[in-house]
Amino acid sequence: MIVADIAWVVPFAAGHARGYLWAAPPVGLLLGTALPLQVVVVAIMRANRARS
Repeated sequence: MIVADIAWVVPFAAGHARGYLWAAPPVGLLLGTALPLQVVVVAIMRANRARS
């Protein structure tokens, strides 16, 4: 995901328009994959802690 974000940001950073809206797709990609993953990892860690 990070490589895909970098592949998006590098070409657009050179010739982007004013403002930060051009960065929205990679930020959405990171948030869309990272937040659900964090929820799953925390649930797994709590389940393992309860077993111990």
